[in-house]
Amino acid sequence: MKKICVGFLLSYDYEKLKISIPLVYRDSDRIFIAIDRDNLTWSGNKFEVNESFFEWLKTFDVDNKIELYYESFYVPSLSTEEMDTRERTMLSEKMGIGNWLIQVDCDEYFVDFAGFVKQLRKYDHYLDFPIKDKIQIAAFWVIIYKYTEKGFLYVDKPMKAIFATNYPNYKSFRRTHERTIYLDNLVLHESVARTEEELEFKLKNWGIIHK
Repeated sequence: MKKICVGFLLSYDYEKLKISIPLVYRDSDRIFIAIDRDNLTWSGNKFEVNESFFEWLKTFDVDNKIELYYESFYVPSLSTEEMDTRERTMLSEKMGIGNWLIQVDCDEYFVDFAGFVKQLRKYDHYLDFPIKDKIQIAAFWVIIYKYTEKGFLYVDKPMKAIFATNYPNYKSFRRTHERTIYLDNLVLHESVARTEEELEFKLKNWGIIHK
């Protein structure tokens, strides 16, 4: 136990995992990727994953630390927020209580994951009795606003974002609403740095806007 376990949710924007996974790979012990077994988004829309992605994953995973976790994550009777929270809970339970349970979205890119882990390890004692000492770990988002030919524009005001916990009693999304420990680490969040069509597609599949 007391491993660094990182979880990702795979959906329609799975290609971004080719950026986010390499940034955490070396300094994680195990990586889990949650995939709906029917390839459905939280809005019930079908998505397809090109076989080339799984070929890339197999080639990239030289240390054999990546596990694919298939389950039924789309539940029509739940809201998208409830399905999000449910899937994250199931994923963290799969990763194993007693480990550091870190969840990163496809469009979130750690600037210094090794530094994040080094700081996190200072709190390993919270893994001894996690149900009694529940905490959540925050880093800071830097929101990417727009890509340009020379780089990208970003919002010059980092935002608190929860990334890890020792006990996955999530109340909404990745938030457990337990005591928060802040680590001095930045994560680039692609967020709205998409074309109008890509952004509309994202919001439809997340359930924020309807067709």
